[in-house]
Amino acid sequence: MSEADISIVTLVLNDIKGLKLTIESIQRQIGIVIEHIIVDGGSLDGSQILADQYSDVPVESKFDGGIYQGMQRGASKANAPIIMFVNSGDQIEGEVFLKTALEHLLDSKSKWGFGPILESTSRATLRETNSDGELTVAAISKRKTYIPFPVLLINRNEFELLGGFSFKYRIAGDFDLIVRLAQNSVPTRWNYPIVRFASGGISYTKPIIAWREEHIIRKENLQLTGSAALMSYLIFLKRIVRWEIGKFLDSIQRAGLIGQKHWRDRY
Repeated sequence: MSEADISIVTLVLNDIKGLKLTIESIQRQIGIVIEHIIVDGGSLDGSQILADQYSDVPVESKFDGGIYQGMQRGASKANAPIIMFVNSGDQIEGEVFLKTALEHLLDSKSKWGFGPILESTSRATLRETNSDGELTVAAISKRKTYIPFPVLLINRNEFELLGGFSFKYRIAGDFDLIVRLAQNSVPTRWNYPIVRFASGGISYTKPIIAWREEHIIRKENLQLTGSAALMSYLIFLKRIVRWEIGKFLDSIQRAGLIGQKHWRDRY
C-alpha cells in the first residue's frame, strides 16, 4: 500500500450489512490513498470476518467498553497525517468529494475542517444539515453552528496533542473533542456533504443522556459558572422541550392529520 493520504477509522458491532455499505463507499473513492482501519467490538454476526478481511491494519476483535474506547484504539493504529471516523452504516458520498475536502483542508493550513452531512432518515428520505454559522467556540459549543462528527477531517498530530477522546462520556465524547478542537484552533469549512449518515444510533435512541453530557462538557471545558452555567442548562432544557414537541407532531403525523409529507422533511 502506498503512503496513505488519510486514515479512516470504522467502528462496528454486529452490523455486517452496514459495514459492507461503509467498505464499498470507501473503495469507490478515486484520486486518494485511504488507510481503512476497522475496529470490531466482538461481533457475532460475521462482522469480525469482514473486518479482518478489509482492514488495512490488523486490529484485534474485542469488547472495548464503549464507543470512544473503540475509536481511540483504531486511532492509535493510524499512520496517515489526517484522520476521520466513519462508523458502520455510514457512507462516504460520491467518489471525489472526500478528495476535494482533503485538498481544501490542506490548502487552508487549518488543523481540522468540516462541512454539511447527508442524513439518511428512518423515513427513507435524505436531509442535508445546515453547517452555516460562526466558527467561534461559543457558537460551536452552543450548537448554533452544527458540526457533524462523521465529516470531520482532523490533523492526526492535533488529535494526539489533545489526547484523543475522553472516556468520561457514553454518547457525547465526539462533541467533547469538537469543543476542545475549537478551543485550540479555528476550523476550515466546505459547503458540500462528504458523508451519508445513517440515523438511528445511540444519540437518537438516548438523546436526553447525550444532551445532558453536552451540558457537562460545556461547563467543564469552558469553565462555566453562575449565569453562564445556567444558560447552558437552559439550552439542555430547550432541546428536551423541542424533542417532546417533535414526538407529539410525529403522533399527529401517524394519525394522518397533517398531510402526507412528513413534517420533519418540510424544513
